[in-house]
Amino acid sequence: MTATFTDSSAVIAPAPGTTRRHALTSPLTHWPSILRTLVRQAPATAAYLAGLVVTTATLASSSPHAVHWLVASASTNLHNMTIDPLRVLVISAFWVPSTAWIWLLAPLMVAVMAPAERLLGTGRTMLIFATGHLGATALTVAAIGVGVDRGLLPHSLAYALDVGPSYGLVALAAVLATRLPARRTRRAAIAALLFGLATAVIIGGDFTDAGHLIAALIGLALSRIVTGTARVAREPGKSHGGTNVCLPSVPAGRKSSGPRLLRCGYARCPSMIHATGSRHDRVLTRPALDYERASLGSVRVPVSQR
Repeated sequence: MTATFTDSSAVIAPAPGTTRRHALTSPLTHWPSILRTLVRQAPATAAYLAGLVVTTATLASSSPHAVHWLVASASTNLHNMTIDPLRVLVISAFWVPSTAWIWLLAPLMVAVMAPAERLLGTGRTMLIFATGHLGATALTVAAIGVGVDRGLLPHSLAYALDVGPSYGLVALAAVLATRLPARRTRRAAIAALLFGLATAVIIGGDFTDAGHLIAALIGLALSRIVTGTARVAREPGKSHGGTNVCLPSVPAGRKSSGPRLLRCGYARCPSMIHATGSRHDRVLTRPALDYERASLGSVRVPVSQR
C-alpha cells in the first residue's frame, strides 16, 4: 500500500497489482462458501454433480481401452437397451463421453438444475429430469430400431455411444423457460429454445440432436402439470365457497413493521395484499377469490370480490 501526502489530507492508494491479485484470489478463497450454498439450496444438484465428478475422475485415471469399455457399457444404444434397458437408463446419466465434457456440463447443471431445484423443489426437479432423460432416450432408441430394421439407418447406430445428463437438463431448461415472469419473455425463450434445437437437428442430423428436441417438448408438456413456486406451500385442498385458498409468499408468523405489499405465493395469482398492521386492503383483484391468508400469523382475512 502506498501513501501519498499532499497539502490536503493524505491519499492512500493500494500498491500496484494488489487489486488485480485480490480479484484473482477472491473466487478461490470463497469457493467453500459457494459449495455450502449449493449443497444447502440444491442438494440433489450437488449430489448429482459430485457423482459426475467421481465418474469423470474414473475416466481420467483409466486407459483408453477401459474408457471406451466404460462408456460403451453405459450407453443407451439399441444393443444395450435390448439386453439390459433398466441398468443403462440409470447409469448412462452418470457418465460423460470424455473427461473434457465435465467442464461444459458442470456449469450447465449449476445454471439450469440448481435454479430449477430452488424454484420447483427437489422432488419435482428430479421428476422432470428423469422423465426428460427416460422419455427422450426411449423415443430416440425406438426410432433408431425402426430405422435399422427397415434399412433406413446404418447398423452401426445400434452400438452408438450415448451417455450424459443432457436430455434431462434440456427438459428442465424448457420448464424454466415457462416460469419466466413476463409473457413476452416466456414466449421468446421457448421459441428460441425450440428454434435452436430444431436447427441443430436440421444441420447436424444426429440422433442426439433429435433427442434434445424431444426432451424440450417433454419439458414443455410437464410444465402444464408441474406447478410449484420457490419455497412456497400452498393448500390446494382447502377452499371456501368452492374457491381455492391462496397463501402469500411471506412466511407466516412474521410481524408487519409498516405498510408493505405482499405478493400472493401462487405463481399464477396476480393479487397482492396491502398490509398495514391489522388492516388489509386489496391492491390487485383476482376473480373467484374469497379468502387469502395474511402473513400476520394464521389468521384468514376475508376478501370480497370486486
